[in-house]
Amino acid sequence: MINDNIIDFIIKPGKADESAIIDYRPKVSSLKIYNKVITKTDGKNEIEFEVSSDGKVITVNGSITTATKEIIRNAPMVNPTDFARQALIDALQAEGIKINMDSAKKLPVFSSYNAMEPIVKYQSAGFAKYLRLILKVSHNTAADMLPLLIAAHQKQYSYDAGMKDIGDFLLNEVKLSPTSFSMLDASGANGNFVTSAAIIKLLSYMQNLPAEDFQVFFDALPILGVDGSLEHSGQELESKGKVHAKTGTELLNNLANPDSLVLTSKALAGYIEKEGKLLEFMVVVNNASITSLEQMRELVNDTVAVANTIYKYSLTKN
Repeated sequence: MINDNIIDFIIKPGKADESAIIDYRPKVSSLKIYNKVITKTDGKNEIEFEVSSDGKVITVNGSITTATKEIIRNAPMVNPTDFARQALIDALQAEGIKINMDSAKKLPVFSSYNAMEPIVKYQSAGFAKYLRLILKVSHNTAADMLPLLIAAHQKQYSYDAGMKDIGDFLLNEVKLSPTSFSMLDASGANGNFVTSAAIIKLLSYMQNLPAEDFQVFFDALPILGVDGSLEHSGQELESKGKVHAKTGTELLNNLANPDSLVLTSKALAGYIEKEGKLLEFMVVVNNASITSLEQMRELVNDTVAVANTIYKYSLTKN
């Protein structure tokens, strides 16, 4: 995965009635970009992408006003595998390494790798840092890589195998009821279901792990009013800095009624620090009909307010 499998475009105004200035990243030699964005003195910014079926040609259409500093938008990598392959080839060639393009068209059989001599080794950051990235900013793409990493650790090589391992852990180690959760992926997107009781049981299980292991998980959670997805929430609340919790949002368009959106889930779950102890909690709103993103932000504030109320009135000492 490179750059979360998306291509970032940085668009700046040029001279009035002339083409805008476009840069993008990451760059690969096989990608062609056509700039059809016009700079205007008034109006509003409108940017649209036309992406070819193979993902190798992207046309950027629209307009940007002269008063705009820059616009950042992203387009999808249609074929992330081919994109990553070309990026690696470009990087090797830039270092003067010759590539046999005939043999590079197809990867060798997996079992033959052990007999090959590696020329470069890359070691990723530790898992604690990876987990922190996922939880602090709700990095769903990275979360969906976890089943593959878990499967590989068990010498299995499929997404389904990794999901089965996650299910076995929740059933056999955490002791969740088989009817308390259903998972289609690891990002928590639409189609995944879990009861509040199951979340509380999982949080309790994590808190009862060896202290060093739990601390890795605890430190990766967003902190109310401090960082991650909760950085800008609860700045004036008593519980600022005392709520360590993961946010979750699932919002769907309503094609039959474009003026209405369906908020299938807005959740906040984690721990509240109170008098030297940690309280597990979960607040969730399901299947709410809203008409604007502003209403969704109000729901975010409501869930944080409930967490603050728990902080204020939950006494752990007699």
